[in-house]
Amino acid sequence: MLALYPNLRETPSREPEQRTDWNVRDSSALLVLVRQGGLAVSEGTRRAVRHAGALERSVAIVDVDDPEAARQVLAFLAPFAGDPVCIAGPRESEAPGLEATARRVLESVLTEIAARC
Repeated sequence: MLALYPNLRETPSREPEQRTDWNVRDSSALLVLVRQGGLAVSEGTRRAVRHAGALERSVAIVDVDDPEAARQVLAFLAPFAGDPVCIAGPRESEAPGLEATARRVLESVLTEIAARC
């Protein structure tokens, strides 16, 4: 992993809050993928959104069950081409089925981006 990302550094703390804050800090924008229940199911995801707001980062919250989710993600990402974007959302244990559904949305988005290149 370090061969691909030589500047990658662990956070000094093992606490997930610091990792969340640093991921948001080191990104140009925050994309949050949710399912039914939205942000209410995850304090960590709400923290990421609050931190992004404090840093004046653009934030999009996309419901992956929405048929327009991939289009919404593409539209949000367009201004950040080449910039790091933090992708966040509740844990699978907080939002059952989120991982598989989010993966399908992101695969669709990446396929579309690759086709444009």
